[in-house]
Amino acid sequence: MVENSWNFQFLPPQVDVYSKDEVFSNLIHSAKAYSSCAPVVKKFAECRKRPIGKIVDPETCQPYAEHLIECYNEVKGVPASCKTSYEKVFNCLQHGGKCEEDLRGYLDCKHPATSKYEKY
Repeated sequence: MVENSWNFQFLPPQVDVYSKDEVFSNLIHSAKAYSSCAPVVKKFAECRKRPIGKIVDPETCQPYAEHLIECYNEVKGVPASCKTSYEKVFNCLQHGGKCEEDLRGYLDCKHPATSKYEKY
C-alpha cells in the first residue's frame, strides 16, 4: 500500500499554496512594476518581436529579461515615502473593499526605480 495516497474523487492536497497576504502583496507589486518598469517591458517586448518566419534566439533578449527582473525586484521594495499608501491598499484588499482609488494613490507615489529605468 502506498503511504501518501489520497482519494482521487476529491481535490488533491495543495502544496506550496500562496497565502492571501502573499497574493495581495504580489498583486500590488505587479501593478507598481507595470507602471515603473514600462520602458524595460517595452524593450523586452520589442526584442522578442521578429518578422514571421524568423526564429528568436533567447540569448538575444537575455539582457532585457535580466533588467526586467531587476526592475521588478527593486519595485518590490517599498520606499519609506510610499509605505503609507502601500499599507492602505494592502489593508483595503484584506478587508475586501473597493481598492481602485487606494491603488491609484500608491501607483502615483514616486518609486526610485521609475526614474532609474525611465530612460532605458
